[in-house]
Amino acid sequence: MFYVQIGGDPTSWRVPEGVAIGSVAQELAQATAPVTLPVDYPLIGALVVSARSAGTVLLTPPGPDGSHPSGARLRVPVIRVPSGAAATVDKPGAHSLAPATNLAQLQQDIEGAMTGGTVLALPIDNAGPNAALVLSGASLAYAVLGPAS
Repeated sequence: MFYVQIGGDPTSWRVPEGVAIGSVAQELAQATAPVTLPVDYPLIGALVVSARSAGTVLLTPPGPDGSHPSGARLRVPVIRVPSGAAATVDKPGAHSLAPATNLAQLQQDIEGAMTGGTVLALPIDNAGPNAALVLSGASLAYAVLGPAS
């Protein structure tokens, strides 16, 4: 288990046991496409990282005080993108997606936008009718996709 902090974003994402920090560091250093990691805190989901756009990716082992409890379980699927405020279990700072959103397809779409430097628009449910989130794959450092529980 280890933590990932991306660029200037204040959130530390916990990668669960079974994923080696050294392997991820090497994969990110050689990445020509986005790297996807499982995360379980502060949200449970998939972290899609574009090392090319992140600027920096900090990988750290847990501190001497142990680890945090399990991440937020949400009523609807969400997407979290870089923010000036840290994500927490109580306030994930994520955009709600339609309950029927296919997260596997959305992950592929985001990876494709990051790889190709294209723009992707997706509907969001928490900002009023017809609201959309527009992502520039050329500059998006990361996105976390969290499933409904």
